[in-house]
Amino acid sequence: MQLRELRLNDFGKFHNKSLSLKDGINLIYGENEAGKSTIHSFVKGMLFGIEKQRGRASKDDIYDKFQPWDNTGSYNGSLDLKTSGKNIRIIRNFEKSSRNNSVIDLDTGRELQLSPEELIGLYGGLTETGYRGTISIEQLKSRTDQDLVEEVRNYITNLSLSKSNEVDVAKALNYLQDKRKELESRQLNSKIAALEKEIEEGLKKEALADKLTLQLKETGEQEKVLIQKQNNPQNNELYKNFSSIKEYQVYLEQHPTFKEKYNSLKEINQETKLLEEKVNSIEARLQEYREERSVVLKDSINELDSLKYDNKILEEEKSTYYRESEAELNQVKKSRIGIACLPGLIGASGSLIFIGKNNLLMGLSAALLLIAILLYLLFTGRIHKMQKVMDIKNNDYNRALTINEEKTKNILYSCGAENEKSLKLKYEEALRQEMSYEHLQKLKKEYIEQGEILKKKKVSLESEITEYIRKIMFLTDQNVIFSNQIDDVRMNELEEFIRKQKQDIVREQEANTKELETIKIKKEKLKWELVSLEGNEDSLLINQELYKNLQEKKKETDLELEAIKLSIDTIQQLSIDIHDSFGKKLNTLVSNLTGEITDHKYLDIKIDEKLNIKVGYKDNYVLLNKLSAGTVEQFYFALRIAISDLVYGQGNMPILLDDCFALYDDKRTRAALAFLSESRQGQVIMFTCHNREKDIMDELNIKYNYIDLSRSS
Repeated sequence: MQLRELRLNDFGKFHNKSLSLKDGINLIYGENEAGKSTIHSFVKGMLFGIEKQRGRASKDDIYDKFQPWDNTGSYNGSLDLKTSGKNIRIIRNFEKSSRNNSVIDLDTGRELQLSPEELIGLYGGLTETGYRGTISIEQLKSRTDQDLVEEVRNYITNLSLSKSNEVDVAKALNYLQDKRKELESRQLNSKIAALEKEIEEGLKKEALADKLTLQLKETGEQEKVLIQKQNNPQNNELYKNFSSIKEYQVYLEQHPTFKEKYNSLKEINQETKLLEEKVNSIEARLQEYREERSVVLKDSINELDSLKYDNKILEEEKSTYYRESEAELNQVKKSRIGIACLPGLIGASGSLIFIGKNNLLMGLSAALLLIAILLYLLFTGRIHKMQKVMDIKNNDYNRALTINEEKTKNILYSCGAENEKSLKLKYEEALRQEMSYEHLQKLKKEYIEQGEILKKKKVSLESEITEYIRKIMFLTDQNVIFSNQIDDVRMNELEEFIRKQKQDIVREQEANTKELETIKIKKEKLKWELVSLEGNEDSLLINQELYKNLQEKKKETDLELEAIKLSIDTIQQLSIDIHDSFGKKLNTLVSNLTGEITDHKYLDIKIDEKLNIKVGYKDNYVLLNKLSAGTVEQFYFALRIAISDLVYGQGNMPILLDDCFALYDDKRTRAALAFLSESRQGQVIMFTCHNREKDIMDELNIKYNYIDLSRSS
């Protein structure tokens, strides 16, 4: 894996800072506070992310330490690298509120959807732990020589056993020993024995509780029987119409209401009687008007009007007849006068003729005279006849008028009136009386309707009162009630009956109450005894569960002790076998590297079965803690590189060196730089605040990529 480009967009003190790295050695120079550690932490953060710490760890929290100084709210960057044959760009946003990351394949431009495990695979198996323990090498500023030796020794052991330095084997052995002591000190057997005794006592109390519960149940049944006896309506024939004595008592207490209803019934009877009297009185008055006198009088008036009309017609006919008859008679009379003059004229003419002695004229005159005489006689007879007819007709008219006058008198007489005016007054009086008749009829109807309403109320009240009496006195035959009717005597009997019933109920309830009180006292005593045992069941269950758990825990403890013993034996055996497996290979690799960087002074490194690190010097082996700090630092440096090459393959991982040569003298520094340049493949990234490394590499003509943080963009 090779790092190509670092872009610190917003990270710590840097804003839009880019660093281009190359294969081989990259020397990043910067004075103190120039940002070397920031860049070193940025690389780790881009590879594995940065999580905000909580609790005590938060005071040294990397997340807070490298938050952007200027551009708050933006906390991100990117890293280009080449790994597994691919050119990859990792982009990360560290801001906790919008944290995200993406991986871009720069050859195809495609975003890779990788899980954390797949990302580790892309790094060639490099984990964050492996990064810290191998390829990222920092100066151990605060460590003593002995501390450094212990770390190296523990690291070798861990890697030998688990291929990882996640587990501290020494601490693991100490933990197992402490755990064994802890398990052995639990004294489970004594706890189990004490619990067995408590459980036995609890079972005895449970048996007592069961006995008391049974007694309480029996007492409850007795109480139930008494309550049932007190309330059960079947105990008395009188209660059979009710669901309980309480309901019967409520019904008894309704007596005042029904007494009021009885009083209402009495009032209704009185009102009904009064209405009947009023109806009878009206009936008597109506008898006087039942001849329909106004109709008779009206007919009499109409008959008088008809007679008057007939008289008028008769008078008109009579007048017309006399007028016409007189005219005709006068005409006849006039004709008779003319005829009466004719004989004189004829006589005069005859005289003249006689004088002239003309026979013809005399004959004619005689004939004319005779005719005139006959005509006069004829008209005179007609006049007499006409007068006679007129007299007869006049008599007929007078007779008819007389008859009508008699009828008028009879009508007035029959109606008790002196004249027509008096008759009309009687008619008007009759009309007034008939209006009073209609009023009486209407009043009678209203009284009858009121009577019907009262009758219905009466029936309803009688039914309610009858039902109340029947239910209260348990009377099955309603005839018993109706035979005596509902009267004051019956209501007084009812009142007396209710009074006695109340007394009987009170006596019964007092007796039952006394018996119930005795039962309740016994019941409360049993309850109190049960309450005193109330917590026993829970305690027993808890103890039984605890006993079960302790038995299981004892079993688990025994198994765990066996497992701990086996684990300790296994780790100790593996420690002995280090030289036979991984240790031999590691010894060889570390020896070769140490020889090169110590100018072949230390060529033989051994790690014994007790995990002690020894260095071959002349004909003897010297413990690492006997050497100087600079030599130990060289050894530590060689060890890290050896482990990295052994685990990840030689040169496959970049090496990050953060002022790790600070304790080296010039000779050791020259040897280390020569080794990195000549004997090791792969990328090296060195951070330094000195010019010594640059000067030595320039002197040795070592090629390197130089980055000055004060000048580079």
